[in-house]
Amino acid sequence: MAIFWLTEEWLWHSLVRYTPESLKPNHFTILRLLILAPLSICFTFLGKYSLAFLFFLLAVISDAWDGVLARKRGLTTRFGKIVDPLADKVLIIAPAFLAWLYLSRPLLVAYFLGEIAVALINLILFWQKKIIGSKAWGKVAVAFLSISVVPWLFLLPKSLTLLIALNILLGIGTLLRWISFFQYYQIFSKSLLP
Repeated sequence: MAIFWLTEEWLWHSLVRYTPESLKPNHFTILRLLILAPLSICFTFLGKYSLAFLFFLLAVISDAWDGVLARKRGLTTRFGKIVDPLADKVLIIAPAFLAWLYLSRPLLVAYFLGEIAVALINLILFWQKKIIGSKAWGKVAVAFLSISVVPWLFLLPKSLTLLIALNILLGIGTLLRWISFFQYYQIFSKSLLP
């Protein structure tokens, strides 16, 4: 998880620490959920892939920004722990649509089953009044797919070589998602113990 730590430190020292005190992490989460992700989805369905990618990229940046800001300034909230993962799920609708058109459907199903499994565990823990934030492997999975697969889906013509490479990267992202699921499952199984 050294890469995760180095990325967070770089973001903090280069950008996030200059965020005005009046801007809270939840402001970035709400921006992503209500404006950036929906615009990415709309432009994807309208076939305006460059604009869709621009709003997707801004949403990914806002996701990293709110997390670093919350951890470094001690502003983690119950609201953020609930709404941030929801905003992440909304954000992946646009690239998921394009992936469904161009990539391996069994791999996509496996990836999204992992997403659903993590979401169900979070929902059960929420009902038990136990809220856990995002785990490092889940963030790595999303970041990996955001960097390695999503830009190509939005921006490049689809050649056979590119599609094979993207399917391999999707497979790696799916593996990372399931590692994240088992991380959540360990927390979940411990919550069942008296």
